[in-house]
Amino acid sequence: MAILDHGKTKRVRAQGKLKALEDKLATEKFDGHIGIGHTRWATHGKPSERNAHPHQVRGISLVHNGIIENYLDIREELKAQGADITSDTDSELVAHLIANEVEVTKDLFKAVQNVLEKIRGAFSILVMWEQEPDRLVAFKDGPPLVVGLGSKEIFVASDVQALIQYTKNFVYLEDREVASIKGADVQFFSANGFPIQKKVVELNWNPEMVEKQGYAHFMLKEIYEQPRAVAAAIEPHVNPETFSVALKNVGFGGQSVQRLEELDAKADWAKNPGSFQEY
Repeated sequence: MAILDHGKTKRVRAQGKLKALEDKLATEKFDGHIGIGHTRWATHGKPSERNAHPHQVRGISLVHNGIIENYLDIREELKAQGADITSDTDSELVAHLIANEVEVTKDLFKAVQNVLEKIRGAFSILVMWEQEPDRLVAFKDGPPLVVGLGSKEIFVASDVQALIQYTKNFVYLEDREVASIKGADVQFFSANGFPIQKKVVELNWNPEMVEKQGYAHFMLKEIYEQPRAVAAAIEPHVNPETFSVALKNVGFGGQSVQRLEELDAKADWAKNPGSFQEY
């Protein structure tokens, strides 16, 4: 994790379980009110502290979920420029790109806009800069990224389960959209930098919906939930009386996931060439 402390970003990383990070943080103190953190799967580079997030490059701190497909080209370009690359990850390369851009733009949001054109792949990224100590910028293409709207704070996470104990109001980012967070305010922009209005989704989930419900860990809980999850996924589409299947709210017209519930199910199904299937 990385948190601003006396104008500088203090980074604390650990290999292994979160308990190892908790132990390191037990004696740490911070005076900042902005920070980022991430648990990393080993996509590029072995699991180690040097490959752990956040990555830092000249005042830029960054966390990344996903994979940068053109990372080899970026890495060679950066090495040719003399960049000091300290990990084996594709994530650090994005931090270098943003650090290069922010030295020119002097603006984190503009730097992100420029870098967004240079990276390909599946990614959700959250970045902060020491020279703008009250700003976070988030952007994505592929993996989910959600912004939680608190009363006096803004949260960003890959899933609402991480935030439901803090707020019920969420905004889901679409691919290549950017969220610029300054203090307790957030603005949303399209990939080409134009301001956009986003729908706020209210989720009235109770705590039991996001707890482990007695299982030792969430993965075990999800394994046992698979039969019920499959049945629940199939049930809306099957008519046992007519022995037919009609997929509902799929979005055959290319609608975004967040707008599927707004569709007319019959009209949407009619867009499918094989719109009636018997079993």
